[in-house]
Amino acid sequence: MASRILFFLCFLFCIDAFSQTQYGNDWINFSQTYYKLKISSDGVYRITYNQLQQAGIPAQLNPKNIQIYNKGQEVALFVSGENDGTFDSGDFIEFYGSKNDGKLDKPLYANPSDQPHDYYSLYTDTATYFLTWSASAPGKRYTSFSGASNNLTPEPYFMHTAVSYFTDGGYYSGKYIISHMSVSEYTEGEGILGALFYPSAPQTKVINTPSFYSGNAPAPLLEAYISSRSNSITGGTYNHHLRIESGKDGSSFTVLKDTLYRDYTIIKPNFSIPASAMGSQTFVRLSAIKDLSAGPAYDGYTDYQAPGYVKITYPRGYTLQGEQALKFTLKGLQNSSANHSLLQFSNSSFASPIFLDLTNNLRIAGTQSAGVLSAVIPGAGTNKEVYLFDATNYNTAELEKVSFTNFNPSSFDKNFLIVTHSSLLSKAQDYSDYRTQTGYKPLVVTTSQLYDQFY
Repeated sequence: MASRILFFLCFLFCIDAFSQTQYGNDWINFSQTYYKLKISSDGVYRITYNQLQQAGIPAQLNPKNIQIYNKGQEVALFVSGENDGTFDSGDFIEFYGSKNDGKLDKPLYANPSDQPHDYYSLYTDTATYFLTWSASAPGKRYTSFSGASNNLTPEPYFMHTAVSYFTDGGYYSGKYIISHMSVSEYTEGEGILGALFYPSAPQTKVINTPSFYSGNAPAPLLEAYISSRSNSITGGTYNHHLRIESGKDGSSFTVLKDTLYRDYTIIKPNFSIPASAMGSQTFVRLSAIKDLSAGPAYDGYTDYQAPGYVKITYPRGYTLQGEQALKFTLKGLQNSSANHSLLQFSNSSFASPIFLDLTNNLRIAGTQSAGVLSAVIPGAGTNKEVYLFDATNYNTAELEKVSFTNFNPSSFDKNFLIVTHSSLLSKAQDYSDYRTQTGYKPLVVTTSQLYDQFY
């Protein structure tokens, strides 16, 4: 029980770390009505007029006051037809949503930098977004932008990061104190990683790197996360020998990194890749080399290592390879005399292309002619996340009404906390009644209530 209480307290500290507010649920206006949407993949989501009607949301609400929140922050929206002040048939709400990742897990580590990566959550990939509306305050919106392409030179490339993270090895504990016993806090090397590789079982990872731009541009960079999973030494200084190779056809490889390390620890090698090793797919081979003097062998091997991720950042040309959507980072410096960037994607088949500047909350309609998709993006010289999608291809999510209990300690007088699952609520209430008879003032709260407000 003490460990569960400690976990709950740590959970509340994590809330505070992310919210930067007094309690972490300060984003909620308890006088408003909320509906939640569960999202498990990245992309643009649309909520229709019919969905709002079926959920029982009043038709007379002013669409300009509709808001959506995620992780305590308001999300920018595009609301079709909101300018007339009514939400009519054919109108819709559109927003960019992301699945849950590992960012909320970071404070669970004693040293946040020990988290293997934040691409994947230890607990769930489902994120929850909350729709509500204010009586008077306008919601956060995308601003439409339309710029002329006169005298603009098309950008030749953008820097793109292709990431593959691995989960097939399952959960690994951190560094052992003694054999098969690790500390209770999250530590270095702890998390969900890929399957083990060892001297007789190297692994080849295939990273999709389409449209590599081979002109005058920065060299591609590779970064990997490798965690050691053994610590057997009989006199040698090192007990892990890691070799990383790459190639563009999967049959021939070039050695890019060869390094030694020891103990239960992690290594994050990063280095440039020669252009000759880049293709539409880049093959990365991870090997443990059996040439170290390490002691008692298991199945003849002592060097076990697990990959967390491999990512390659490279210059990518403006060619679409059948993608239905594309997220990328744009800086835009080709025409130094202009404040705008001209993008021209070849091989495009989008019906209604839209660019979302997720950094500056801009919505930009692209134009298409003879398979070439063009758009002018403002703010050349500053990094911005851009999401390209086809407005005819969007995701949907169900609306579910949620009732929030105000857990602000100043709003009620409680001195005994009971946390339970909704399936055990009746028994928890019986226990609450018993504690009331013994002089306590209990508060019964379900885990789902805590998740909705604080996670």
